[in-house]
Order: sequence, then structure tokens, then C-alpha cells
Amino acid sequence: MKKLSLNEKNILNTLSKEHLTSIQILNRVESISLILKVYSVLEDLSSKGYTTSYLKKGLKYHYVA
Repeated sequence: MKKLSLNEKNILNTLSKEHLTSIQILNRVESISLILKVYSVLEDLSSKGYTTSYLKKGLKYHYVA
């Protein structure tokens, strides 16, 4: 199994504490330049089976699988 990057570990740590919507994740990103990086990491984690998401009342929530 491939070792997780620091960004992947940080996102997994955050999502293991609570389910977050995409907007909530955006609000926690401190730099505009990091927003695309965060979503890229989220997609990678999802494709590796670490995270998943669901829709509730029109909002997409992300969480650790």
C-alpha cells in the first residue's frame, strides 16, 4: 500500500472527526491556491477507497469510509 502524503493524512484526520460539506471544506482552506489541491486530494482519497460522500438536502458531504 502506498504511503499517504501529509495532505492526505490531514484531510483524513479532519473528516474522521465529522462529515463536512464541500462548502465547509472550502471555508477551512486558508489559501485560494490550495482549494484545487484539496479537491484533488479528496478525489484521490475517494478513488483509493479512503473517503466517500453522500447527498443530504442537496448538499454533498464527505467522510472517511
